[in-house]
Amino acid sequence: MYRTELIYQDFEAFGEIGEFYRPTNLQRGLPSRYAFVRYVNKDDADQASMDMHGRKYGANVITV
Repeated sequence: MYRTELIYQDFEAFGEIGEFYRPTNLQRGLPSRYAFVRYVNKDDADQASMDMHGRKYGANVITV
């Protein structure tokens, strides 16, 4: 399980993040395996989508 801070930093590298949300899985009490990222600038969001899609965090693959 990757720490939320590390995931945030990876996405923040593309530009200013307006909102980042990683819900908690209530059954397990752990962060979920997905997150929502909203960028201030659309071009930053587009670049992050292209570069992060398919990237792996351990056994999990990011889909955008």
